[in-house]
Amino acid sequence: MDCNHCGGVVEEIQILNGHVFCGDACREACEKIKDSGLGAFYKDGHKGFKPKEYSPEFYESLARKNKATYIRDRYIGMQKEINFYVPQMRDERDVWLLSRLFHIHIGIGICTAILSTKTLKVVFDGRLISIEDIIENLNSIGYGPLISLKEKNHGKGIHFLSFVEKLFFPGSKKLGQAG
Repeated sequence: MDCNHCGGVVEEIQILNGHVFCGDACREACEKIKDSGLGAFYKDGHKGFKPKEYSPEFYESLARKNKATYIRDRYIGMQKEINFYVPQMRDERDVWLLSRLFHIHIGIGICTAILSTKTLKVVFDGRLISIEDIIENLNSIGYGPLISLKEKNHGKGIHFLSFVEKLFFPGSKKLGQAG
C-alpha cells in the first residue's frame, strides 16, 4: 500500500478516515492540509512530501543565527516579508498549496510561489507568527525549505548562500563582507 500523503511504501499501516499513512508525520500533514480547507490538493491522487525531521536544536540554532545570511527579512509597516527556497516544489498543484498558506495560520498573509525558481515569498505579521513557526508550518506539510546554516554545495554546482545572494540581493557584495 502507498501512503495517502507522500506516496511512500507503508510498512506499519495507520488509517485515518479511510486513508492509509506511512507514519504520524504524513497523517498530521494530511490532517493539517484538509483541516485548513485545502483538501483539493489531493485531487486526482496528487501526493505531497514526507515532512523533514528537524531537531528542536535546529530551531533554537535558527533563532540565534543572523537570518540575513540565508534569508531576506525586511519590514513593510507592521508586516515582514521573507523568501524561501523550496526544492520540493514540482508542479502547479504545489504552487497552489503553497500560495494558500494563509489558510494554515492567521499570521501568514500573501504567499507567492514561483515554480521556475522554486521560491516562496511569504508576507506575514511578525506579532502573530515567527520565522521559525513559518518554517515549522511549511515542514509540517512536507515543504520544509532548504536552509543552510553553512555554505555548502547542494548538487547543482552552486552554493546555496551564493544562490540566495544573487536571487535576493542582486548587485550587492557578498554577505558578511564590509561595504
